[in-house]
Amino acid sequence: MSRHGARLIAQAGVSPKQWGAFMPGVPDVAEFLARIWSRLQTRLWKRVNPDLLTYAPGGGYRPLRRALADYLQVARSVKCTPEQIVITTGIHQSIDLTVRLLTDVGDRAWVEEPCYWGVRSVLQSSGLELVPVPVDVEGLIPRCAARPRRRASRW
Repeated sequence: MSRHGARLIAQAGVSPKQWGAFMPGVPDVAEFLARIWSRLQTRLWKRVNPDLLTYAPGGGYRPLRRALADYLQVARSVKCTPEQIVITTGIHQSIDLTVRLLTDVGDRAWVEEPCYWGVRSVLQSSGLELVPVPVDVEGLIPRCAARPRRRASRW
């Protein structure tokens, strides 16, 4: 395996704590309406739609992108087109795609201290040098990032 592949495997993973109250990205599955979901799914799959069984276009399923563009225009006053929307499977894929488009291996990335483990994992596996920046009630404190760190990071 390449060094890059080994780094990806070593830094991939999930938080050791996946369940519990107020965990980011973890839905309350106890309240999930499984019977209703199953009925809807059965009804929709009675008519096979080839678009749902093949690769989606680069930005994701076009009807979903169109519906999101319509919603954003009406509910959020955001002027956008379906071509400006990219559908991903979640926050990690979104961050990974953004990092691939905007950075090179070895670039420095400022991250909040403390940093969400998922962001840290994606950034590190992309070969970025992470610079922890403290936060206050207003967000990042950029002047602290310019100072050399006296102690090693917890990561």
